[in-house]
Amino acid sequence: MASDPINILFVCSGNTCRSPMAAAITRHFAKSRPESKPAIQVESAGVGAMDGLPSTPEAGAALKSLGIDPGEHRSQSLTRELVERADVIYCMTASHAAGVRAIAPNSDGKVHLLDPEGQDVLDPIGGSQRVYDEASRLLADLIATRLKELDQ
Repeated sequence: MASDPINILFVCSGNTCRSPMAAAITRHFAKSRPESKPAIQVESAGVGAMDGLPSTPEAGAALKSLGIDPGEHRSQSLTRELVERADVIYCMTASHAAGVRAIAPNSDGKVHLLDPEGQDVLDPIGGSQRVYDEASRLLADLIATRLKELDQ
């Protein structure tokens, strides 16, 4: 029998590109998890987000190019409650991780850069569709790695 769900929070800047793409990718991957593994619950937020904005059209198109339903998304600002609810927090950049720690100083043990090698995931905002497509493929690779780590 699987244990309690794993609550994952993805954090970026405006919560309209990277973190919503990461959340949608993770939800997609979670559908094919064995029942013996814990379920995954996913949220995303932005350290500088305006509440209520949709994902960019380019982010949705990039997800669709991977065969992933972007779903409905509305941006939300990072809050202490979101941080406290999460079991693990994957940030797109070191500055996002610092923003999480500023809101919730006791969260340090669950805050990680999404890239296990410590590289920032660059923001595609304002870029071409190709830039978004590349970002979505990178996110998918990084998330696959992180989900394997969580299952160990």
